[in-house]
Amino acid sequence: MIPDNQNQTGASCFGATMLDAQAVNVILPEPLLEFSPSHGPRLVVVFRSEQTGAGNPVLGDQLTVEFLQALLTHPETPAAILLYNSAVHLARADSLVLTALQTLADRGCDILICKTSLQILAASSQPAVGRPADMVEMLDCLRQTDKILWP
Repeated sequence: MIPDNQNQTGASCFGATMLDAQAVNVILPEPLLEFSPSHGPRLVVVFRSEQTGAGNPVLGDQLTVEFLQALLTHPETPAAILLYNSAVHLARADSLVLTALQTLADRGCDILICKTSLQILAASSQPAVGRPADMVEMLDCLRQTDKILWP
């Protein structure tokens, strides 16, 4: 049995029992920024929500704006940004981050928008930036990268 404060590798987990994701062959996103090794040369950023973090939605909107602005100042443009679930709203014409996403797209970043999420959450509007992608294409993008970042 694993003690409550250690994972399978013996690292402290602040009183929580944790499984080693590699040991069970899955990549689990953390609530904080996470980099996961893969097979390709560049960074992919994955947004699961239109707001960064959980809790106050106004703060979440501001953090998303600040995150994308910071990404614009980074010397390396991500290979792709994946938007699924409510993050598909980030690609709408009235989005607070449309200009930042368009700038990244102009720099060669592929903006992939989950078709299923788009159909369910934003069926009446077309994305103003990026292109719809099915889960197979999104998975392929993730498998071909060095780093995956979940803000």
